[in-house]
Amino acid sequence: MADDLENFLDDEEDEGESAQAPAEDSGSSVINLLRKQLRDVKKRAKTAEEEVAALRPLREQTRVASARDALKAVGLPEQMAGTFAKVHDGEFSEDTARAFAEANGLAPQPKESAPTPEPFVPTSGGEAPGAQKITWAEAMSMLTNPSTKDAALKLYDEGRVADPE
Repeated sequence: MADDLENFLDDEEDEGESAQAPAEDSGSSVINLLRKQLRDVKKRAKTAEEEVAALRPLREQTRVASARDALKAVGLPEQMAGTFAKVHDGEFSEDTARAFAEANGLAPQPKESAPTPEPFVPTSGGEAPGAQKITWAEAMSMLTNPSTKDAALKLYDEGRVADPE
């Protein structure tokens, strides 16, 4: 930075000589002019440093968001974006996210899918699961009782009464 400052002062000094053309015998006026220019340069440098410092958090947020998008594209958890952004320099892409995962022994998470339903398996005889047959003797006893007579007829109609033996 000292070289830049000297170059700047040299440039400014050249411009100042042509504009003001100070007398050669007044060395203190040149020194005062240089001191003033140095103060101005320091002030501008400080302002520039403050502006850069204010932009650093925004830059970091942008990098983390880009890293999060790249990780999400390859199926890695988004919570790793901060770490990925710190260890990786440059642009974030699916390829860089995969390389990061391989280098750190991380396996991409499989994408969540809807559970597959179990295939329908018909029961033998066309009976619903849990439907049981009653014996011929049980059906006859139900028919003799007036309170269970309708239930016995329904079971017979549904084919849930075993054949007489």
